[in-house]
Amino acid sequence: VIGFGSHPSHGLKRGVVVNIEATVNSIQRAVEEAKLMAGCQIHSVYTGIA
Repeated sequence: VIGFGSHPSHGLKRGVVVNIEATVNSIQRAVEEAKLMAGCQIHSVYTGIA
């Protein structure tokens, strides 16, 4: 692991996606943070929703 990102999980309620657009936005922000930390392009992501 050369980088990671985290962002508050908007669009979720009790682990269930209730607003897909807000959820996608949260994941995109976390990926961008990981990309900046790693200093390279990201081609695939594993994510967890809890």
